Amino acid sequence: MKTFAIVYTVLLLTISCSSGVSKSNAENINKVEVGMTLDEVKRIMGDPEKTIIHSFNIDEYELLYLSPSGYSDHFRVFVSRKDSVVIRIGNGL
Repeated sequence: MKTFAIVYTVLLLTISCSSGVSKSNAENINKVEVGMTLDEVKRIMGDPEKTIIHSFNIDEYELLYLSPSGYSDHFRVFVSRKDSVVIRIGNGL
């Protein structure tokens, strides 16, 4: 019984901590605008979960931020490789 209580507590803490970060992403993504610099985006959103460079589009790269539970898609910020400014914002898997 004691082991169950410990495992349950750790599980609840893990879930609540991860949702807090994602919830702030949901609130902050609305503050990101086309034309912002990479540094401005990181000040608002923090570091991305992943940075993705696609071989089929060498002009841009993608910053992936997790979405909170209840949202079906993650947040994506597309940045120009030439001048490191946001060129579009989207969501999707």
